[in-house]
Amino acid sequence: MMVRNLIPYTSGLVVMSLALGSTSCSKEEDSSSSDGSAETMASAETGDGDGDGDGDGDGDGDGDGDGDGDTAFCDGLGLPVATLVADGGTGWGDVGGAFSLNTTFGAWDLEGNWTGCDSYFFIVDNGDSLSAQLKGTLGPELFERSPRNVHYFFLTASGDAAAGADSWQQATAVALTQVEDGELQDFFLDRVHFVTDAPGDIAGSLGSFMTANAGVAAFAIDRGQRWDNPGAYYDITNTFVTSSPIYGYVPRYYNFRHAQQLELEAQTGVTEVAVIDQQEFTPDCLVGEPCFDTQNGPFSNSNNNRVWAAGFPSAAEMANFDTLELVVSATCGPDNYSDCGHWDYEAFIDLCDNDMCDNVLGQVARWITPYSRPGTRTWVLDAS
Repeated sequence: MMVRNLIPYTSGLVVMSLALGSTSCSKEEDSSSSDGSAETMASAETGDGDGDGDGDGDGDGDGDGDGDGDTAFCDGLGLPVATLVADGGTGWGDVGGAFSLNTTFGAWDLEGNWTGCDSYFFIVDNGDSLSAQLKGTLGPELFERSPRNVHYFFLTASGDAAAGADSWQQATAVALTQVEDGELQDFFLDRVHFVTDAPGDIAGSLGSFMTANAGVAAFAIDRGQRWDNPGAYYDITNTFVTSSPIYGYVPRYYNFRHAQQLELEAQTGVTEVAVIDQQEFTPDCLVGEPCFDTQNGPFSNSNNNRVWAAGFPSAAEMANFDTLELVVSATCGPDNYSDCGHWDYEAFIDLCDNDMCDNVLGQVARWITPYSRPGTRTWVLDAS
């Protein structure tokens, strides 16, 4: 049989395989409980000098003073614990390694505050209109939408970083006072950090990443400890409205994606059929070319409606399977404009019975592509 795929990218590396076997659907990890507390909204962290917010001075964030980084926080959320990888890179998808910085409430470092189940989100004031809009729209929804396993860092890349940290702290204090749940309010007081260092003065992987990716308004270290571009900064209703609270959904997605990856890695007894394997697609137009700002998305790309052979097992063997999953992974970048499609598109996979694919037997799967977002995305589509 043949598989036809409407390629959802103008460029990038695409891998698609079919997994046959008995598997369960991926579920979002539960991040709905914790015991965080705080006394006031005037402070975002306790003043013991270690910057971890637990008041014991050891820097591990568990509150017992022994510096061992107890896993009770992750255990309480039902989340698996990962080991810190200290060394990192500066590209999207590279490891976000160890770093240390100064905040309005003292020093903070990743290694000393590592829980093994957090994600880390960074919002940057670059001195432009987008930064002003993100800061101006900071509201309680950012925290109300967020899971418990996320830290937020507010940085300034333009002007006086210390003054910028104070400005971020004031805006965040206003947002937190509007959170109706007092326990949630107290919890996030320990997980917001206002960085007084300029990007070039931040030690470790964070400073290196910001130097290599100057001008980026927001980015994150996800649950897999990888640099990730969170994508659009709009709350989309009947129009596009810049809104920093939209970022509260992103760490929830990281929890889902991490659970999905662990589940794929744990699968046994499956038969894999590689359909598209490490295939790179070249964009029709590149940045600076006259045609670039016309229709340079997937629907204008010459790679659309390509036909790919899929070597399924025999009919007799197929009769023994009860599950068909399609795993599609795509890597776009390095920037967020030139090769990932300027818009999100509907992508689909059809099944046909000849090399020309002129006799479509039916549609196997359909999904929506990311909007101009670098990095790697994976879809697991149950076509059973």
